[in-house]
Amino acid sequence: MRIPIFAWLILASGWAHAQNNIVAYEHWLDELDAVGQRTLVPITSGGTIAITAADISVDQLSLGLHRIHFRVKDDNSAWSSVLHRSFYISSGNSVALISGEYWFDQLDQTRVPFSFGQAENIDITIDPVATGLDLGLHRVHYRIKDSESQWSAVISRTFHLQSNEQVNLTLLRYWSDNASGYPNDMTTMAIEPEVEVWDVIDEVEFCTWQNTGNTNVYFQLKDDHSQWSSVIKRIFDIDLVATGPDAVGSITGPILVPTNGTVTYSVPVVPGAANYAWTYPAGWTVIGGSSGDSITFETPDDFLNGQVTVTVSNACGQSGPSTIDVVLDDTGLNAVSVAEDIQIFPNPSTGQFILLPNNNAPIEHLTIHNATGQLVQDIHPAQSDRLTMDLSDEANGLYTILISQENRQTKMKVMVQH
Repeated sequence: MRIPIFAWLILASGWAHAQNNIVAYEHWLDELDAVGQRTLVPITSGGTIAITAADISVDQLSLGLHRIHFRVKDDNSAWSSVLHRSFYISSGNSVALISGEYWFDQLDQTRVPFSFGQAENIDITIDPVATGLDLGLHRVHYRIKDSESQWSAVISRTFHLQSNEQVNLTLLRYWSDNASGYPNDMTTMAIEPEVEVWDVIDEVEFCTWQNTGNTNVYFQLKDDHSQWSSVIKRIFDIDLVATGPDAVGSITGPILVPTNGTVTYSVPVVPGAANYAWTYPAGWTVIGGSSGDSITFETPDDFLNGQVTVTVSNACGQSGPSTIDVVLDDTGLNAVSVAEDIQIFPNPSTGQFILLPNNNAPIEHLTIHNATGQLVQDIHPAQSDRLTMDLSDEANGLYTILISQENRQTKMKVMVQH
């Protein structure tokens, strides 16, 4: 069997600088390019050749898809790059399509067969089973076999495997430098709170970018399944390069805080801030404004003193923190504090307190903590009938005393006022 090659025009202008003359070409089939397998064809010297009727024997080839390769040589003995064309060798008989197979990505060792009714022409729909694939972009490949056991070329399609659960956006990144590798002006910002749909235009800041004016900007979003979107390009007229937000002002709100109450803290609006991040004592519950310049809490029935803190941020950085100390509003303590069978007096005091158990259970261990929860004294008393505690060297404020007696623990509070 021989194949004809029609109207293949090859120019010699692909070589550099001066015009070269083509003096020969050679061809080979598939991977048969070893010495002795290539066929050299001398030609009359010229700047172009047109291969219009080259009969090439393919008797040694099997049925199915193959490739033929060409290259030309000039009068300086330099070879051109290789050109190639695909062709199909059939038996000439009428064949039927009988089955197919598919696989995902590079998993061609786990090909999955599928069947259909035999026919010379088919129109089928396959439903590949993607179990075990990670979420995100993938490729499915499939091919068809005929009644002579010859396979078709491989056809590929790209698809995105996504979760059936609700997907929220968590992170945005964008850049203008489209060079390969990590862009020099990559800007990353968290999406807080996470949302299903987000208006990117309202939040974009161009931090320390070198470009202004009309600029290609590339965007990519990440969801809470750690999947990145495809890259989206938009043109922006950048008239100002942004920086981080201004400094955070002082927090306004109560210092003395009641139990089981509602308290609100706020800061002046910070120019350039996209997010406000608040921290607060354990046990407090946010009931309003968790990400703005104002926040409202509900306090528990008991808590240790602590701090309310806020930092602000945008895509270009953060500023802060600003902090306010908060103290349990327990200034209405009686002169004698009583917890079941234990008394502490006087309370408040300048630092000297007397602890008096009214039962026969010995005080085995006693710890005293300041408003931030830090341990300031750790006492193992020698006697159990009467104990003097000295906090004269400690700062003014509320202190928590944890008292251990046999199998019980009692918590009491005292106020130091010098």
